[in-house]
Amino acid sequence: MTLTKEMEASGIAVSHAIGQKIMLAFADLGLTEDMPDTPFCVAPTFETIEIVRGDNGSIEYILFTIDMSKLPTGVVATRLTSRRAVHHISGVLGKQATVLNTTGVTYAIAMGNVPPAMQRLPEPGATTMNFVDIRRNLDGNDNAILVGTLPEGITVGGRFRSIDCGNVRLAISNLSSMGHCLIGGMTQSGKTTWLHTAIASLLATSTPETLWLALIDLKVVEMSMWAKVENMLCPIATEEKDVFRVLKCCDDEMARRQELLLRYRCRSIKDFNDMLAYDPQDDLQPIPYLLLIIDELADIALALGKTSKAYAMLVRLCQKGASMGVYVWGALQNPLTEVIGTLARGQFQTRICFRVEERGQSQATLNISGAEKIPVGVRGRFLLKLPGNRLLPLQSVMLAGLRDCALDLSFYDDDFVWPCNDPNDIVQQFNDASDIAEQREILQAALRDGMTKKDIQQRIWGYSGGTAYDNLQAVLSSGG
Repeated sequence: MTLTKEMEASGIAVSHAIGQKIMLAFADLGLTEDMPDTPFCVAPTFETIEIVRGDNGSIEYILFTIDMSKLPTGVVATRLTSRRAVHHISGVLGKQATVLNTTGVTYAIAMGNVPPAMQRLPEPGATTMNFVDIRRNLDGNDNAILVGTLPEGITVGGRFRSIDCGNVRLAISNLSSMGHCLIGGMTQSGKTTWLHTAIASLLATSTPETLWLALIDLKVVEMSMWAKVENMLCPIATEEKDVFRVLKCCDDEMARRQELLLRYRCRSIKDFNDMLAYDPQDDLQPIPYLLLIIDELADIALALGKTSKAYAMLVRLCQKGASMGVYVWGALQNPLTEVIGTLARGQFQTRICFRVEERGQSQATLNISGAEKIPVGVRGRFLLKLPGNRLLPLQSVMLAGLRDCALDLSFYDDDFVWPCNDPNDIVQQFNDASDIAEQREILQAALRDGMTKKDIQQRIWGYSGGTAYDNLQAVLSSGG
């Protein structure tokens, strides 16, 4: 087809505009070099720009070839072709960018009307399921987690799988594959909705023999609907003084498992359970997975203090728990590097971030910016970090009829015995004491057994000093 002058001029203008945007993307990625004593910088330049047209003359691709002889200092081909760079260029352009398998570096920009992945997701609330729907769609997947709705035409692999569900595709995983999970996002962004759907999918595909839950919810009401499911390891912590108890239960359970694995020379609870399946033993039972969910991790870390025993237990659970089948999920409204730095450094295998206000908050959660660009007001939209610093946009599945889950779940009765039930625990003894005189005897016995006053304060009141110290002294001096 013969091109008109107008078509040629239009093609040049379009390629020039896209080239400028690619330059801006290079600047965002740090692929430039500052010029001394000037406000300008040097970016990679294009050696050639080629427009590929279809039979009807429309532009199908524009090929941008980088001039490798004029790269800024410190910029090499691998940085230009990294998944992060290509993903960011695609996001800036709103068009699919790929790297051609050629000598040097050539970007192929697809000019078809391909909307960004963010716009190819369902609207918030469009994908809604009840507990029965989740159970049916995840049938045959043990300890499965419904992660979210995939963008149109996108599939996932590795630790996550894609399944068809009507007119949408869902990303799913399981507890051992997801591991420790860090969930960031501002208030009303959809974190709790996502957690409810994840918990429902786990309970729909597991039993108390294969999964235990431990919950810390200082907001009191967010997780209350799960309080009496038979999968609970211990009562939900709804006050600061209860946090130590839940962490201690998880830490003690991890230590028990570690001893079992060491005794039977198993590297993980999967190996241990496989051993029992092959050679059953009367005095041993399979070990269930244990998931500790903390709603508002930053508040917990600040309340406990980074030097407290409780915080040390939380760090230990993150560092050593995975091999023992103990996983920690922490949600944060305001991700702060100084709060989660110790916990997050290499421990959280899965990173999820809903919309945040600032770039630094996205970097604190995902180790990369991007979540600050999620459209304002689009609740339930989030980014899932994949290997290679790739970010996959997903939309949460809304769990319908939260209260109706009670019809499909097993709840414990008055004779229920908590898996984590230590009759000698000082917190339980103190809370069950009939009067202050009995409480004083319990505290005095603990001091004789070697516990310090600081330890007692942290165990019973969740912190030491201040009001906790005054309460301790009031009980100890109550007898005159």
